[in-house]
Amino acid sequence: MPHSFMSALLRRLVCLPLLSLACLLLGPLAARADERSAGTPESASRTEQLVVNELYLDMRIGPHRWYPVFFVAKQGDTITIVLSQAGWLLIRTTNGTEGWVPREALQPMLAAAGIAQPLRDRWLDGPLAGRLSLGVAGSSFDTETMAKMWLGVRITELYSVEASLGRAHGKFASSHLWHIDALAEPFAQRELSPYVGLGLGQLVGLTEDRIDRRPRHTYAQADLRLGMNWRMSRHIGLRVDGAMFFPLQSGEGSRQHTALSASLSYSF
Repeated sequence: MPHSFMSALLRRLVCLPLLSLACLLLGPLAARADERSAGTPESASRTEQLVVNELYLDMRIGPHRWYPVFFVAKQGDTITIVLSQAGWLLIRTTNGTEGWVPREALQPMLAAAGIAQPLRDRWLDGPLAGRLSLGVAGSSFDTETMAKMWLGVRITELYSVEASLGRAHGKFASSHLWHIDALAEPFAQRELSPYVGLGLGQLVGLTEDRIDRRPRHTYAQADLRLGMNWRMSRHIGLRVDGAMFFPLQSGEGSRQHTALSASLSYSF
């Protein structure tokens, strides 16, 4: 009974993120389209202007550090805040050039001008802004198919921690597994970025007998992962990776496994 409940719970946990991810993908796109078509500035009641008091201000073509700098505003230039998005501000210079800058780069100027950060942006620009990601994946686990969901938290620009939960289904048996991995991504600011991961977890093998559904084996395992991350936009990403799973204890069913995965992710 406990494993029957666990199987049902895993099926729901794998399906629910698909619906959530679809809503997350469509929501920001629709909201952004409304903002840009209506020309909505960060504050609906007024247009906020600042005078650059730094020697220069890098403007990027998109709201993240992996987008290249294409224009530099100089000290004394007047800029207008067009809109705000998850820790980034779209600004416009007096000659009409628009580009993205991180909010922290403008925070001293905003504070000096007495411009308060909207409550919505305080929440979006909180400690987890740009650090939290959710993903769903389809995998080949040895000769079985596997569905997986994962949740990641970026600790620094280069390192992140990721927890994953999956279910591999075969003809006569199935496996449930969970893992916690530490990932290193040395070129995280690039659109295409390789990464490597090391982790620990557990695998539970089940028989597929509907009458006697019981564990065949349970053992701890370590994993090594190599993959490539493709950031399609500020929020949406695709990635592929290969993983090898090594048993940490001997016993019935304990052996090495391999997996190939492709996943879709959403970054908050």
